[in-house]
Amino acid sequence: MKEAPLTNQIHRKIRVMHLRSATGQGGGPEKTILNSPLYVDRRQFEMAVVYLKKKGDPEFAIARKAQELGLEHFFVVEEGSQLDRSALAQVARLVREWKVDILHTHGYKSDWWGWLIRRGIPGLKLVTTVHGWTVMQTLRERLYYQLGKLPLYFFDYIIAVSPDIIQALRRIRVPATKMELIWNAIDTRQFVRQQPVRDSAPFTVGYIGRLSREKRVEDLIRAFAQLPSPSPFNQLLIAGEGPTRPELEALVHSLNLTTRVKFLGHVDPRWFFNRVDAFVNPSLKEGLPNTILEAMSLETLVIATDVGGVGWLVRNEETGLIIPTGQPEAIREALLRVGKDGLLRKKLIRRARRFVKEHHDFTTRMRRIENVYRKVMGWDEVGR
Repeated sequence: MKEAPLTNQIHRKIRVMHLRSATGQGGGPEKTILNSPLYVDRRQFEMAVVYLKKKGDPEFAIARKAQELGLEHFFVVEEGSQLDRSALAQVARLVREWKVDILHTHGYKSDWWGWLIRRGIPGLKLVTTVHGWTVMQTLRERLYYQLGKLPLYFFDYIIAVSPDIIQALRRIRVPATKMELIWNAIDTRQFVRQQPVRDSAPFTVGYIGRLSREKRVEDLIRAFAQLPSPSPFNQLLIAGEGPTRPELEALVHSLNLTTRVKFLGHVDPRWFFNRVDAFVNPSLKEGLPNTILEAMSLETLVIATDVGGVGWLVRNEETGLIIPTGQPEAIREALLRVGKDGLLRKKLIRRARRFVKEHHDFTTRMRRIENVYRKVMGWDEVGR
């Protein structure tokens, strides 16, 4: 990994601690957070990661992932409630013991915890990454959404992963000098296709991600049910977990698709994208999905709705196909089109991988994050 040159002004390392609350396998942000200590310039930064784990969460697998990656400074703090004073005190103690300069939070809860911790540690800098806001269905969820934005006014810097998040921050009058758009990224060397790209039918279509209302996976299932027989796509694989899985399974059963639609649970995305020919992301709301970056790097054709930062990645007719939200028939037509047009498939796949390699390299992203840390500390930026 390329390292930025040292400057004469740096006499010590900046100590950064990431803080995030997650359950089960976590989600897309975990990939970014857990990889950050591996790609940061260790001559200039020391980095630790702290995760809040709910008591009684047997599916919590983030600690295992951190161990597999070889993270040196990784901590888990168990919490029994939304504001567990004992857990909050444990995190604050870690911040003090580790002599943290910058607490980098990720999500509503960790933002609030960061603000509370700084009240007792003068001089602590706060940075947050807004990875995306989910669609709020209930009054309680909408209340959490509004309350979750309040601590942002007290942060030193906010990183957004898509332009729509920047626009939302502007609407709540966050100063432009305190926020920046930094796209998600991956190490494309780790996402290289092992199985040859299929040239002819039958093909497999797939979805991987959280199974929740805003993801609209039911639109993909209904589109698959509408495909003619015979169809270029004869199998649908659905990977991931979430609250709507029972409803989706019931829908599959009602449409008599149980022999052609498989629910896989959590799987390695590299394994998944090597086995599907097209990835459909029919979501209503996104930030910048890592799953799309991974699919493009692994030469899996992408069909997606133009939400959040997706349109930046999936450029219609260039790096994938864009479809309208909430329209299964549009998914059906897109699948039939790419299933029959081999030249189009090859063009989109080739351009997509090249685009990710050129614009979403993880090492380049980390250099920009490091400059955010320097800016917050009042040090000179590098490479600007």
